[in-house]
Amino acid sequence: MEASTPPAPFYFSCQRTGNCCRVGTGRVWIEEQNLPAYAALTNTSVAGFVALHVVQVGAQLSLRERADGRCVLLDGSNRCSIYAQRPEQCRTFPYWPELLADENALRRAAAYCPGIQRFPQAALAQQVLPQVATLMDALLVQQSKLLLSPSNPDAIRWGNSLEVDLFLITGVARHIFVPELVATLGQKLQDIAERHAYPWSSASWQRLLTDRRNGWEKLGGLPNWS
Repeated sequence: MEASTPPAPFYFSCQRTGNCCRVGTGRVWIEEQNLPAYAALTNTSVAGFVALHVVQVGAQLSLRERADGRCVLLDGSNRCSIYAQRPEQCRTFPYWPELLADENALRRAAAYCPGIQRFPQAALAQQVLPQVATLMDALLVQQSKLLLSPSNPDAIRWGNSLEVDLFLITGVARHIFVPELVATLGQKLQDIAERHAYPWSSASWQRLLTDRRNGWEKLGGLPNWS
């Protein structure tokens, strides 16, 4: 009986930032038989597409990139000019063997791609999240002293993986929205994440909440903590 493929150690939902097409340098390999489709999508002839956008590396063809590493086919709105027929290498990101097998490579990819959500082991979440709760509860006390009138708790800012995981696991809303306290919280949570190697990510609160809820469910459910 063939062994099943283990699940990817992350949850992915593309946010169309274009970061994977403009961060760093590298090669996007393409096949010669796909050139007519690429040419049609960019309103050029095959010869014109090759002259403008393709470089030969040994026996292989690669898309060109600009001096800053940005893919030549990425427009100013982070839109891929050949998205409907994009190369297999682009279609399969981030499920590349080198990312699935190398934790450091995956961590670097997650640092520039907000669509990659990495998750801690349950034991790590149980160790770290009580610290997050203590910190946030202390900041809530400070916030209540600073506010002269009630503020709208629904005006949620960008969040990060630690505070969103805490909310998902406990169901307790701890909304910090006074700017100076938000800055303090962000720095302290990053320090905690780095100290304990807790996967760090940051995005709009609602998007991060959705992605991390889906990711935890895919991994088998939220870890217990009380």
